[in-house]
Amino acid sequence: MSNQSLTDSEIRQLATCSGVACPDSGGKEQLGISVIVPVYNSENSLPLLVERLQPVLDKLGQPYELILVDDASRDKSWDVVQNLVSRYPWVTGINLMRNYGQHNAVLCGIRAARFSIAVTMDDDLQNPPEELPKMLAKLNEGNL
Repeated sequence: MSNQSLTDSEIRQLATCSGVACPDSGGKEQLGISVIVPVYNSENSLPLLVERLQPVLDKLGQPYELILVDDASRDKSWDVVQNLVSRYPWVTGINLMRNYGQHNAVLCGIRAARFSIAVTMDDDLQNPPEELPKMLAKLNEGNL
């Protein structure tokens, strides 16, 4: 498998998008936060991730979105993503047609992001969503 990054055109050809037009690398000048999560075999953790992330993002007082990029999971992760997209207007799903690896899944999410700040998180809650405000505070201080 190649470590080469996908182009926007390749992503559009290889991804099925739910809740958003397929990625466009246009300027990210809109203020807000895009949280990008590469998804792989995480059907059980995704609902909890969204449940824990929403109150954290609400408290920030900025527009936000969550982009879940399914990297060809073998379980029912894509079904869960589609369910979350239908329940939460701020959640977007992108389904890659085959496994391209975490790096390319993250890159795909960043390219689809609408907002000027992009944050990546793991799908297994290894990165607690509750720590996000601390990281953003450091970013605002210029310490990242």
